[in-house]
Amino acid sequence: MKPLAFILIEGDEDERFFKKIIEPILKKKYFNIVYYQYSHETNLNFQNMIKTCIKNHFDHYLFGDINTCSIICERKEQLYIKSDHNIDFTKTIIIIKEIESWYLAGLSDKDLNDFNIKEEINNTDDMTKEKFINLKPINLPSAILFMQIILNKYNINIAIKKNKSFNFFYSLII
Repeated sequence: MKPLAFILIEGDEDERFFKKIIEPILKKKYFNIVYYQYSHETNLNFQNMIKTCIKNHFDHYLFGDINTCSIICERKEQLYIKSDHNIDFTKTIIIIKEIESWYLAGLSDKDLNDFNIKEEINNTDDMTKEKFINLKPINLPSAILFMQIILNKYNINIAIKKNKSFNFFYSLII
């Protein structure tokens, strides 16, 4: 058993998702999981965190939304440059399109209906934060609350069918 893993993520929505959905799976392999949000860090701090993981042989995964990049390789290259050429490409996972796509992927048709989401959603690969917020039921005061409720209904088996990047990452950790 490996004692420690670092999860390098962009922000709060990512951490909320990982703690609820991914951490229970990783806890089977790791004694402790440390989250590091890099989106508001300086490049130097980000680089130092990556170097610390490498120097100490800590398992680590780097996550990033694809953002405006058209292909995964392009986004990985951006992160490679930001890290001062220190990332492990095999442990760099690009979320397509944004973490909200992973949230929505785990909802069944019944759950979507319960949220009064009328459109059929069989694939969330094109889901953006803006589209996600537009799907939020009007009776919920915030997107954060919407996300928290989704996490309580989340079905990993559905998510791996609805989102390619989630499926890719899940296959790495099981």
